[in-house]
Amino acid sequence: MDDMQISEDCVGYLTKHYSGAEDILRNVGYRQLRNFPRHKYTNTMDHSIRVACVNLYLADRFHVSEESAVKVGLLHDFCLVDYYEEPHLDKSERHPGIYAFYHPVEAVENAEGICELTETEKKAIKSHMFPLAVRIPTSRLGWLLTISDKIVATYESFYGIRAFHRAMISAGNRAVVRIAA
Repeated sequence: MDDMQISEDCVGYLTKHYSGAEDILRNVGYRQLRNFPRHKYTNTMDHSIRVACVNLYLADRFHVSEESAVKVGLLHDFCLVDYYEEPHLDKSERHPGIYAFYHPVEAVENAEGICELTETEKKAIKSHMFPLAVRIPTSRLGWLLTISDKIVATYESFYGIRAFHRAMISAGNRAVVRIAA
């Protein structure tokens, strides 16, 4: 396994706490997220799995359902657009908006095609780009997703995947992540 891939331990950790995680992770449309880069060192599917792991790890502290925490973590970036490539495309080929503002709405639309979402879960996904985007989280689940996404994105962007794995392991969450030798 290389740094670009999530360990089976992490996937097992998620499916243990939310049986629907396996259906999401096996969905053909969702698996396409592996083709879209995210935060320099990873891809969108692996990023979303990491966010789901952090969500699950913190769910108890935020007093939110583990199932909802995993579900919104996995689905928050379910938007099939490569924002690294978009600036290089001809204007007629670009998405008609700024990625940070439109991708949460598209993520909800795409997610509804593969599973049911509560109104709270939809709002959490739509507001996860706060404070960059203008939607403010209105629930504990929304704040959890927003914070988890920022934690993971920071590690992915500035420190790389190995640093994220070390941080999770030192936090005592050995079941979540594993670095291949």
